Amino acid sequence: MRRPWIWLVLSTAMCGCGSRDGAPASATTSLPLLSIPASNDPAVKKALELLQQGQTDEALAMATAAVNQHPENAALYDARAHISHAAGQINAALADLHRAVQLEPKNARYLNNRGFLLLGLHQMEAAYADFNLANQSDPELVSVYNNRALVEITRGRFRQAVVDLDEALKRDPKYVDALNNHGFALMQLGRLDRALADFNAAVTFNPKYTNAWNNRGLVKRQMGDLEGAMLDFTQAMLLDPNNPKYYDHRHDVYLLQGEVKKAKEDERKIQFLVGLKALSEAIQQTPKEPAVYLARADHYRKQGDESSARRDFDQAVTLSPANDTTALLRRASFLLETKNTAAAIADCERVLQFGPHQLAQSIRGDCRKAQRDYDGAISDFEASKRLDEAVIETYALKADDFARRGKTEEADRLRAKASELTAMLENSKAASGVIAQPFPTEAEGIDVKRTAAVVQPLPE
Repeated sequence: MRRPWIWLVLSTAMCGCGSRDGAPASATTSLPLLSIPASNDPAVKKALELLQQGQTDEALAMATAAVNQHPENAALYDARAHISHAAGQINAALADLHRAVQLEPKNARYLNNRGFLLLGLHQMEAAYADFNLANQSDPELVSVYNNRALVEITRGRFRQAVVDLDEALKRDPKYVDALNNHGFALMQLGRLDRALADFNAAVTFNPKYTNAWNNRGLVKRQMGDLEGAMLDFTQAMLLDPNNPKYYDHRHDVYLLQGEVKKAKEDERKIQFLVGLKALSEAIQQTPKEPAVYLARADHYRKQGDESSARRDFDQAVTLSPANDTTALLRRASFLLETKNTAAAIADCERVLQFGPHQLAQSIRGDCRKAQRDYDGAISDFEASKRLDEAVIETYALKADDFARRGKTEEADRLRAKASELTAMLENSKAASGVIAQPFPTEAEGIDVKRTAAVVQPLPE
């Protein structure tokens, strides 16, 4: 079934940003940073250094102190807008640019930057007005032509967009954002040969330009070059592996080629990535909530991405209150599954510090069984009142261990116990039709995996 979305692949650029200062961005993804302000103010320089080091809060505090000291300095508001935008505080960045424009209403750079933020907020009329004013103030500011063309493209005015993009490329023939958007507009006009030439140039000038690879694939697909299109979409995936749109496009090519199995694989990947995006957005909204990290950890776990799952389980444990054992138990189950039994036992023992706990003892029993500590495993299974095939197998393995050491009586006793438990388990299955689960199920927030058991005590 066709997925219910249409992908618009464009590139936005600020003064000095975009392809010439980093990987360009798509209009369907987060916007790139505002252009780095040119300022000789020591506080601004230090704030920008802190931002580059990932110390966003410190950078913002320093920029705010500079603004408070010099509230009539437009450049300081522009600098703080750059930092706020990097921190995801779009409204704060926009407020600072409003103030910068108030102080210097003919500064093309501030107008262009404000228009860029308005464009990202889909306030097209206001953005277009800012780009026009910026162009009047400085007709040589090349990124204004590109940004204004984006508004025109969103309005379906592709011919006018080409005119603006021609002006941008006349001033900078290697401006890959403009090349990509020029090609996109031409593609919408059906001028595929010229669009292909634009995308060829864009990936030549910047081989890491993901959108240009994707757009070139779209053109090749329309031109009937399915193999070339598939290769371009695959290259886009390599550059941006968590973006589902490239799998969506390749999926369609596989269907056109009759490769149904490969198309199904891409569909599964799309579902995973769409889910991952939703979970990651939830984490951004509630970054201190352990449950959202646990949900994403399970999402990674099902995909087989153990390192990412472990990272999220660790974060959930870190954020959980000391007396909340949910994250510890979920991580212990994961660690058991990935054969990290020593760490899983450590998590179970942290839970057991609060008192007896069936699930913790059950998981620890599985870990001890894997470590061939059969006595410890049997002790845990008995304490958790657990009965299933793994428990029976543990008695049998312990019996084999006794037999190898010549302890025949002990071995026979344990085999008899294993037989007795087998009969009990079979009778329980026959009576109920299912094996009961005394522990929380995955729907209740705990992944028990192999810890299902019959709710009845083991015989003495």
